[in-house]
Amino acid sequence: ETGTWGDVFAMLLVLLSSVFGACSHHTKPSVQLQCGALVDFFESTQGQQWTRRSEWLGSTDMCEWYGVVCDDDSNVIGLKLASNNLKGTLPPTWPRLSHLETLDLSHNLLQGTLPSSLSRLTRLRDIDLSHNSFSGNIPSNLSNLNALSVLALNHNRLEGEIPEELGNLPRLRLLMLYGNPLSSNVPLKVRRFSPLHDRSEL
Repeated sequence: ETGTWGDVFAMLLVLLSSVFGACSHHTKPSVQLQCGALVDFFESTQGQQWTRRSEWLGSTDMCEWYGVVCDDDSNVIGLKLASNNLKGTLPPTWPRLSHLETLDLSHNLLQGTLPSSLSRLTRLRDIDLSHNSFSGNIPSNLSNLNALSVLALNHNRLEGEIPEELGNLPRLRLLMLYGNPLSSNVPLKVRRFSPLHDRSEL
């Protein structure tokens, strides 16, 4: 038992040194929180096995990490890691990426449910989580993302009803849900977005 606790403590030290080393370049607390969220994301999606991961968890500026896009104040506004062999689940620390505008994790091997905490990233304009293995229901609180223009969730394992609330998104122009075992009952409010489903599947 002592050995087990020792192993856990050693792993914790390694993780802490990794986090603080990776984020030590930034001194602004809000930016450090964003950096910590990226570290959580890296660990949760088996970052060591990514196809491309240049600079990740190094001592350099997180804005130089592969797939990370920042604004002039070092806030993370984009995460673009399509087709990069991401595996595992999305961590619950998304709300720390409060400046995020673009999220593209398409064509990977991600699974689990879509975290409802995504709804707290109110600056999101484009979400592409297509071609993964996400399951469960589509969170209805995604309707809180008033800036959202594109929502691509096609080719996953999502099921259940399509939330009618998605039809209330004021800026949404493209909604892609085909390739999921969703209910065939499509709310009228949602039908106005095109393409709702793949023409080959009609």
